[in-house]
Amino acid sequence: MKRIATLICLTGILASPFTSAREKELIAWKVTSVGNEVITNYDVDQFIEHTQISDSLKTILFKRANKNYSEYQKLKSEIAKKNFNKSAGQLIYAHMMQKDHQRKHGSKRVAFKVTEDTFYKAIQDNETKVLRHLLDTGIGIVKSREQFGQFLISQAYPHQSGESATEVYWRWYEDQKSRIKTELFLKEVKNYEAYIALRNQKYYHTDYLALNDRYKDLRAQVAKNIENKKLTHQALYTLLNQNSDWKIVVKEISNTQIDSSPVGNIKKDFPLQNRADEILHNITEKNWQRATSYHKKSEEILKKNLTTEQLNDLAKKYTEIYIKDKSNFASYMSALIAKLAAKTKESSLEKSISEMAKEINDSLREETIKFKNQIIASSDSKEVLSEALETHLMSALDYEKLNEVEKALVELSVFSIKFQIRKQAFESTLPVRVEFAEYTDFKTNDALRNLLKHEWMQKEFKSYVQDELLYNTEYMTIRMGKHEYLTPEEKVELIFGKDFRR
Repeated sequence: MKRIATLICLTGILASPFTSAREKELIAWKVTSVGNEVITNYDVDQFIEHTQISDSLKTILFKRANKNYSEYQKLKSEIAKKNFNKSAGQLIYAHMMQKDHQRKHGSKRVAFKVTEDTFYKAIQDNETKVLRHLLDTGIGIVKSREQFGQFLISQAYPHQSGESATEVYWRWYEDQKSRIKTELFLKEVKNYEAYIALRNQKYYHTDYLALNDRYKDLRAQVAKNIENKKLTHQALYTLLNQNSDWKIVVKEISNTQIDSSPVGNIKKDFPLQNRADEILHNITEKNWQRATSYHKKSEEILKKNLTTEQLNDLAKKYTEIYIKDKSNFASYMSALIAKLAAKTKESSLEKSISEMAKEINDSLREETIKFKNQIIASSDSKEVLSEALETHLMSALDYEKLNEVEKALVELSVFSIKFQIRKQAFESTLPVRVEFAEYTDFKTNDALRNLLKHEWMQKEFKSYVQDELLYNTEYMTIRMGKHEYLTPEEKVELIFGKDFRR
């Protein structure tokens, strides 16, 4: 028989001591009643604290409040206010499930089996866990609690001025008890949901045609939305999270790019191999002269008859600009050009600089081609392409044994080559590569079975809600604030979600 309507009533209208009698403000009210159990706004605030405001968040808020306990409480209230409606719906739903269980199953419990022994054991286990390192020193439980309280204070766990370490500990302890009680309660709600969803599972059977159709459908969705699409890592991550079922048919997915992939991984990814080969081919066969011609700008600087000191100052100036903005490659290039000019000036080799550059650049080209044709295929380097090539070139030319001018020439040309790699990698983004799992793969087939059964369970649960629970909201008045009474549609959406709106 349907229950008599529960009328909402005000549980407390309290006047602020700082206002006149006419300026009374509603600070406590009954949100609703579930059966004979009243849920107030205070209960909702406590629920939010137990489920959403962790100890670490409390310390963050306390620090933000400059360790002022009153200000901390205000910050905590702001969080509760933002999450009030959603959390009120969750709390009402949880109590409705508990009442439904009591009506339908009575003493023959299928959920909500937590005993006082279980509850207090969980509390004791939690306390023992945090105090273990202190208890092991042999100082006893009383002293251990006091020292942990001191630790809480030192970590900015919320506390009032003048509170002792032991008092802070016991407040933390009571908070933990409430949190554990709420966690156990919500776990039992989930257990009851599972029971409802599986109560008719003896009638469930696997539809193999539906299984195969779902595999094909998921694979088609991945092919349409991800495979061969040029996506940022964030966009791909978002898509996969929004469509978690896609992961069932995906064996491997790659969105690595040349500028971020270790050389050791390139040989495992055919599109990456092709891109690396293309970039290095373009540099060595099409753009080599342009890429390694910056020593000529050094010769132009030398014609200005600047002193060695002035050239070094110029190199330092451009280097400092680059340090402030690592994306300013032009400044670093200018620094290397000025450095080459300074080294050339010091050694009086202005006339032979072009000949020296040609010899060095020929060697660099030869080694870059060798790196492309031989090294990449066997390398296990964790460096990206530009860095791995630099390592190879410096080693091949025995950089440490070169004179100062040769070193400056090598640094300039190698940086230019690296810049060309970065530039070309940036200009051409590789599409997402997908390797699909086979339908006959055991893991894939098992995941598909679980997916179909889970969807069946969701339908079973939804049917139960529509047939057995929704009518309860008709006899329930829900008040979310001073003048905020919810309509029938709003009540259903608040408690059960938009899918159940009529």
